Amino acid sequence: MKRIIIVLSMVLVLGLTSCDNETVFDLGEGDLIVSSNEVVAQIPVKSGLGLNSAIVQLKPEHSYSMVLPDGFDRNALQRDITLFNEEIDAPVAKGDVLGILELKLEGETVVTINLVAVLDVQYRE
Repeated sequence: MKRIIIVLSMVLVLGLTSCDNETVFDLGEGDLIVSSNEVVAQIPVKSGLGLNSAIVQLKPEHSYSMVLPDGFDRNALQRDITLFNEEIDAPVAKGDVLGILELKLEGETVVTINLVAVLDVQYRE
């Protein structure tokens, strides 16, 4: 099912008009576009406990891959990051959703991924 969705996305988003069966079945998992290990943003934290409590780093909740045609310019994919707050209060739990990352092509959203806190930040009393 995932492979069919990726192919459909490629056809709709990239405007491909033809693709033979051999190409479809050789698509594999696609090119990694967004990694869940990549820190993409950070938010200041008020009243946090610990050395690194002044900020919390955010990473995508999951990785995202898509099939790109040969010669595709990756710079055409735009990343828009929206943080729900400019600053947050402690405590923060690892995995808390604090924003979103939208991957866009020609102004159209290809995928939206939650941005989550990388680590816990305890409240400082």
